[in-house]
Amino acid sequence: MGQPNNQILFGDSTKEILDNYLRVAGGAEKWKALQSVIISMTQYPKEENVIKIASVHGGQIYDRWISILKSGDSSSTCFNGSNYWRQVEGGAPESFDFYTPVYAKYARLGEPSFLLRADSIRFTGTFDFLAGDKKTLCYKIAVYVDGNRHYHFINTTSYLLEGYTRGDPGDPVTSLNDYREISGLSVPFEEVIYRGMNMESKFVKNLIYFNKIIPIEVYDYPKGSTNIISTSLLFNLIQKEK
Repeated sequence: MGQPNNQILFGDSTKEILDNYLRVAGGAEKWKALQSVIISMTQYPKEENVIKIASVHGGQIYDRWISILKSGDSSSTCFNGSNYWRQVEGGAPESFDFYTPVYAKYARLGEPSFLLRADSIRFTGTFDFLAGDKKTLCYKIAVYVDGNRHYHFINTTSYLLEGYTRGDPGDPVTSLNDYREISGLSVPFEEVIYRGMNMESKFVKNLIYFNKIIPIEVYDYPKGSTNIISTSLLFNLIQKEK
């Protein structure tokens, strides 16, 4: 996750670090104004297609994750502000509404939007961020949301977010790589999750759309054992606008 580094960078306050991080990410105002994101990615080693759809409705972020296996079988999790559920293709939805108040605080359009909504953030020092064979000197900041703490690691040179973790023993570490600019926002096209030195999964993003109009019915609670999502609706969502 991270090891203390005796190089202390004086004068770098929490605010200065976050201001530089958000500037490199595309700007705080652009992230605050963001209304939706659609991401199509491939998850390894399963080689399944994963689609994330998220958008802002009445100040709350709704999101939906759809996984499509090589066999064609699919499953989905969805949060619509009132309900949170999981459904396997052809099966009835499984409700996790008890988790709704917590999930509402963690739904996000991207890591910058998550940090902008944090209850508090504290700079804890400089550390070598370790993930697989990756070792990068980073500012380690503690991010608090609803009483829970997460650690984010910001590169001391580029100010890119290198990764994050909850930080408790045995917790996975997410490494962020291959940053590219989309619509003026800097986003990682690769996310690798490690537990110890072992890679658990890797997500390689194939396309990202920002601020595309997402119909509210994307987040409708299913009526019984129905399809995960309309095939035509999903097709239209992941097509590039002309």
